[in-house]
Amino acid sequence: MRMSTKSPQSKIYKTRKLKGKNFDEMSVHHRQELIHGFDQKRLSDLLVLLVGAGGLGGEVAEGLARKGVGEIHIFDSDDVEITNLNRQKFFRRDLYKNKAIRLAKNIVKQATGDSVIAGYPYRIQEAVMMNIIPDCDVAVVLVDNDDTRAFCSKLFDFPVIFSAVSINADRCYTMVQVSGNACYRCVIPEPKGESEQRCYLPSCIDVNKLVAALVLYAIDSLIMDRERQWNYKEINLGGFLQDRTEFIEKNQSCPLCGRYSQTKYYKEISYEKRIHNNK
Repeated sequence: MRMSTKSPQSKIYKTRKLKGKNFDEMSVHHRQELIHGFDQKRLSDLLVLLVGAGGLGGEVAEGLARKGVGEIHIFDSDDVEITNLNRQKFFRRDLYKNKAIRLAKNIVKQATGDSVIAGYPYRIQEAVMMNIIPDCDVAVVLVDNDDTRAFCSKLFDFPVIFSAVSINADRCYTMVQVSGNACYRCVIPEPKGESEQRCYLPSCIDVNKLVAALVLYAIDSLIMDRERQWNYKEINLGGFLQDRTEFIEKNQSCPLCGRYSQTKYYKEISYEKRIHNNK
């Protein structure tokens, strides 16, 4: 496990690859390995950092576990509430407990391969200050807070995937950020209502399933030969607006990755570290 520091409050689980009872049975991953360009070994060696364990994070985590991803590290400081149970990977027994810890435990039974599944009860900003971020291959940011998205966009130099849903739960987008190309803020300079207001918004499970499909495919496209000709994809369930599939270019005036953004950002990070260290 590629960890920098073990958190005393984290929960880490290890699973074993499922095997049939008969000696001549196919591998549990055989059917997905038949897909053109699919590389199970790359998937089995992959370490994914998952920021957010709510409705979107739970669907993505289950998909990763079932596909046999090597390591899934989940970060979320929120607790499970009763209104989460209709669309998130939690049960009555999980109520009022930390989401990241409970999600890690719940998806263990969904895993099909030799996997490490870990939950951390912290915001990603706190985890960075505590130096407990694992050495990842890809991060998936599925939070309802734009400040956290911007933080992850600027901080990580490995691929980062962002997804969010509309306030009416009828539209979603997925954006893929790769070093040297457009960052999150290049693509979405002024977020407009994509789950920006935290908690107690209209929500249901439908669009969460769609987000998971986009994210899981995007991850495959980053590590194996599954083609993707977009870095921004938006799907509208109602059909009143057109879907969008685009490859958006880097914006030199971007407030996060543009040529004049570096000094301001690092001053902000330095300030956050000083505040944390003085607590």
